[in-house]
Amino acid sequence: RHDPRIFFIGAVHENIIFDGGLLKTTPAMAFIEIYHTGYSSSIVQQKLERNLMILLDNIEKRGEIPSDYLYLADCYYGLKEYEKAIYYARKSIEENIISIGQESTIYRRLIDSLVLSGKDVDEVLPIIEIANAKFPQMPEFIWNKGEMFFQQKKYAEAEMFLKKAVDM
Repeated sequence: RHDPRIFFIGAVHENIIFDGGLLKTTPAMAFIEIYHTGYSSSIVQQKLERNLMILLDNIEKRGEIPSDYLYLADCYYGLKEYEKAIYYARKSIEENIISIGQESTIYRRLIDSLVLSGKDVDEVLPIIEIANAKFPQMPEFIWNKGEMFFQQKKYAEAEMFLKKAVDM
């Protein structure tokens, strides 16, 4: 924390920067537990509103950049502004923005926003197919597919995908 070569950038979901080259962690890092309570139900609404204000303020100052898209989609989703969440989730996917360890999250946000905004199954199912192809090990997208078949009253197909998701 006292090394001037190590600093944070970003106003929301800051990144650690080390201007001395590659930042390496020590073996002791494997034993450290971090309890992140920033999204506890008691404060999440205020945090999302605050994060959105910070993001929009930064965008006003410097313009919108691709790394904003994921965070904007996340904020708008949490604030139940699903059309805006859909817009920014799609932009994030188009720009191939990757958040390490959270690669599937943007698809989750997009699918949930499409469903919660009442979009037709024909609009949601192709996104589920893409997500399932990219992340075949994740049962959530297989479950989503089962839900879509259930909505279409295709109960045999729905049962097959829902069972597969549960088995996973």
